[in-house]
Amino acid sequence: MEKIKDLWKNTKWFKILVFITCISLLFILWPITLISGLIMYGYALYSVVKSKIRGQYTKFKPKTSFILATSLIFISIIGCIVTPDTTNTDSKSETTPKVTKTSQSITSSSSKKEKQASQKKDTTKKETSVASKPIETTPDKLVEKINNGTLKSGEKYHFVGEMMHSDNWSTDSSGNYTVYVKAPEQASIAGMSLYADEHDAERWTDGTQVDFVVNIKNVDLNGYKVLMPVVKTSKILSGGTTKEQKDSIKENDYYDALSSAAQTVNTSLGTNAIDSIDRGYSYPAANVNLNIVFASYSNMEIKSLVQTLNESLVKIAHSKGVDNPQFHYYISGVEIGENRSIMDPSKVKFNSNLK
Repeated sequence: MEKIKDLWKNTKWFKILVFITCISLLFILWPITLISGLIMYGYALYSVVKSKIRGQYTKFKPKTSFILATSLIFISIIGCIVTPDTTNTDSKSETTPKVTKTSQSITSSSSKKEKQASQKKDTTKKETSVASKPIETTPDKLVEKINNGTLKSGEKYHFVGEMMHSDNWSTDSSGNYTVYVKAPEQASIAGMSLYADEHDAERWTDGTQVDFVVNIKNVDLNGYKVLMPVVKTSKILSGGTTKEQKDSIKENDYYDALSSAAQTVNTSLGTNAIDSIDRGYSYPAANVNLNIVFASYSNMEIKSLVQTLNESLVKIAHSKGVDNPQFHYYISGVEIGENRSIMDPSKVKFNSNLK
């Protein structure tokens, strides 16, 4: 301690060194310096209040306290600005080589992965675009591929077809709705069958031109795997219809066929055995009006003739797609019986007027 006191009294450079050291510590320990400055600032305010109000003075004059407080706060602010930058700069300069090498390796590996991923995406897009494009064909060529076994599941085809056999369109054992398209070269009579949405098929009829895109799928049909064209998209080109129009045409065709059958019976018998077959109260009911000549026959003869006639009419109804036709038989406006339309349409139930 004595040596330090001698140095402080006798040498200027020691005082300068101590001053610089203290200032440096104040810079480095700027949080403590800031707190000290604030405390000193509070002390200065206290000194002012005490001297003005009470007339008493503190150990340090207010002016001296303010200067010291301001100096400490100023040093702490500079220390706050300078010290972190220097520390961060040094730490960054020390770790830069390692980080740079690591980041370069990470960047290079990630860029390779990105390139590979983008290449895979491009390849997938190309494959998808190729796979999604349907193959142009015709119904005849498609039937030929079905017959020679070159059709493959998952293939997609585009063609324009003309609808046919609309009376025979129905849901098969696989649960799919089957429609038929003309294939004049390969299947001129049967046509080509394909599965479609029944709701869409309501707008098609014989002769309707439809633009099809179909997918080839394996379908379980009666325990066998069968490759079938399944409609994916369809667009009517010409000859479209509606369900109401189709129903009206079907009804008219049904009643026209019954009237034609009546004329055929009359022609074969050489007399007007049937006066007319008229529409009933609702489709597919029909009123069969027998000629008055039947009234001269015995009940057994009438029953036999009506039964035979009924069987012929039921066959005609079945050919028109009507499974449960309803026939009411009349002689001179009096009903004598009706067929059992639900249980057995080919059988006639005669009423009390013929018993």
